[in-house]
Amino acid sequence: MADLWPPGVRCASPLPSPGKIGAATVKENVRRLMDELEALRLKAGGRAITISSGFRGIAHNRAAGGASS
Repeated sequence: MADLWPPGVRCASPLPSPGKIGAATVKENVRRLMDELEALRLKAGGRAITISSGFRGIAHNRAAGGASS
């Protein structure tokens, strides 16, 4: 889990290691996220939602040349 969460952050349920999630699972997770974001957008009166940041796991962030902290 060290590659998935920064120090001090814990997850209630274990997550698969990066690269071990099947394409069908990823597709379903993205679809569910889109549904949740659409519901949020409708509750906000149909206004656009701007996502200005996100979380990358430590290993992915390092590979992408991201910030060290």
